[in-house]
Amino acid sequence: GTATPPRPITVLMMRWLIIRIMLTAGLAKAFGGDPRWLHFTFMEDMYQTSPAPTVLAYYVYHLPHAYHVFEILFTFTAELVAPFLAIFGGRRGRAIAVLIWTIFQLGIQLTGNFAWLNTAAIAAGLLFLDDQMIASGLRRLRLRAWAERLAAFARPAAALPGRRFVVLGALLWMHFGLTIYYPIVVLRGRLVPGLPDPLTHPVQFLFRDLRIANCYALYASTPAQRYDVEFVGSNDGGATWRPYPFRYK
Repeated sequence: GTATPPRPITVLMMRWLIIRIMLTAGLAKAFGGDPRWLHFTFMEDMYQTSPAPTVLAYYVYHLPHAYHVFEILFTFTAELVAPFLAIFGGRRGRAIAVLIWTIFQLGIQLTGNFAWLNTAAIAAGLLFLDDQMIASGLRRLRLRAWAERLAAFARPAAALPGRRFVVLGALLWMHFGLTIYYPIVVLRGRLVPGLPDPLTHPVQFLFRDLRIANCYALYASTPAQRYDVEFVGSNDGGATWRPYPFRYK
């Protein structure tokens, strides 16, 4: 990466990706139609119906209701407040957003077994950091040699030929506009009603056929009950059946 550092518009689009992941998940929870999020009762049901809770989730579930209210408030902070801190808060705001997002994802990782999902989300959040922020953190940790080495890597991106840069910029800015329109304005995946066909058909082609953008509505709602497979067996020719429960699930 030192010979061909990323261009500013590319960094912007990668940061916009994680902001979209945050915002669309938060907007889906706040306005997705499941009243349990706004009534602060969602977490109790989520722990009961989670597909693969960890052993820690059992103890967290039995904490007082006030803690579950805090969990929901922190979820909205990570998914609705942190993105705006990252956009408008400068470097300090981005650092705070990374901290909030990382704590949020670690909490999910400790209570739900979603494999690589939360690790990838933490890694994506690190895109909010730049070389200067990392170097400053290294100096505070008295790792000045590492900070100097990082500074030696930082160099401006090589210029692209004018035509190629215009094409790249036009495509990325077009995608930026489309990803504002679809996941946020059309939060629930529905086109704006009443638009004439010449406008709706190209939008359907871009979003539904080419899948240029989509909504990330993770845990906007969950069923109040979850049905699971139960294995039963018989050792007397089918006269008597007994279940074999998963004792530790």
